[in-house]
Amino acid sequence: MPVNPLFERVFRGLYGKPCWGVANWFGSGIHLEFGKPQLEIREPRMADLKASRRVRDLLARRLVVVHGDWHLCIDVCHWEIFQQGKRVGTSRSRSDLQRIVDSLNGQKLTRFSFRLRGTDCVFEFDLGGLLVTHRLEPEYEQWTLFEPSGHVLTLRGDKRYSYHRSNQPSDAGRGSRFLTNATVRPRVIAAFFVCRDRPA
Repeated sequence: MPVNPLFERVFRGLYGKPCWGVANWFGSGIHLEFGKPQLEIREPRMADLKASRRVRDLLARRLVVVHGDWHLCIDVCHWEIFQQGKRVGTSRSRSDLQRIVDSLNGQKLTRFSFRLRGTDCVFEFDLGGLLVTHRLEPEYEQWTLFEPSGHVLTLRGDKRYSYHRSNQPSDAGRGSRFLTNATVRPRVIAAFFVCRDRPA
């Protein structure tokens, strides 16, 4: 069955691009970069007075990172990674998560789809890689995709999604839209991390 037109349009721009810099971040979160590398610099800033000492210290530093034109954050969800039909590992694996996610490095994204009435997402890659996300909690964001245009597509566990500019807050809870069952692909072969806003 067809994917929601907005999702199809957004992901179409990403198809055929190899991912790089695939990394396990805080908890079981995953970052995948696509497209040309860009240097992102976040200047130091003042934290809220109620912020913890650690947060105040982090915000007082200049943050310099390299991102791709496209940046995919796998956030608050369970995930599984397969290679040639064999499961490499999951977000619950006790082994090295970086080794598991590294199996996707260099592979080109070829297809995005839904299964199980839109609560699971499937990212298919050209060299046999498969990343499947499963919702953890309904109100949490499963993943966020940053586009070169400055827009962000976010999907939550309750099938709510939002599409907005990265310098605006996500409305994935209020005023967002639901996926419908018509957007679901019925069958596919067989952590807590929130991406920070990127400048527009």
